[in-house]
Amino acid sequence: MAQLTVHAKRLLQTGVIGVCASAAVLAGAVQLFTARAPLLKRVSVSSTKLCTALLITDNSSFGGADAWVFVIDTKKRSGPKYLGGSYASDGSKKMDDAVWSRDGSVLAVRARVGQGSGKGFRGEFKTLFVAAYDFRGHAVVATSPDSAHNSRRITKLLAARGGLGRVVFSSPYDASGAPISSAEESRFRRPGNVPLRR
Repeated sequence: MAQLTVHAKRLLQTGVIGVCASAAVLAGAVQLFTARAPLLKRVSVSSTKLCTALLITDNSSFGGADAWVFVIDTKKRSGPKYLGGSYASDGSKKMDDAVWSRDGSVLAVRARVGQGSGKGFRGEFKTLFVAAYDFRGHAVVATSPDSAHNSRRITKLLAARGGLGRVVFSSPYDASGAPISSAEESRFRRPGNVPLRR
């Protein structure tokens, strides 16, 4: 045992044990980060209790987080509807929050949209309504590529439904929410039946 201790001291002095320990810690970290983190879900129900909105987030990337908004229209009896696009924390549309109309019949997504034209980005963002769902009309509102036009349409619709109501999904990238299972994850799809994560 004394020889082992002397041998360990020599290895420690030469740095071999430090290198081995560092390699073991690094291997553990790589294994930890290669496991796929679950998507997280937050749910908001309208004041009428007939309309449901969901925020799904993926915080597994070192570069940032992705957020997607879905709605479930119980009267239409269909699966979750994709609302807007992918709101990446490092993308050109950074989600701020979502807001219900005062009567609970519209959910609108607010985001900071990068300003520029063509390939030119002026380095500034403007907060706009970028997508909405009308639970009375059972349809996604404002699907134009022109964000300013969409925001004006959504603002008018919200005004017609009593104005701005409860704000939900503030701080969309903060990694809060309940983990969802693989089976539940498969229900949430982007247009063209594309999964959220590839």
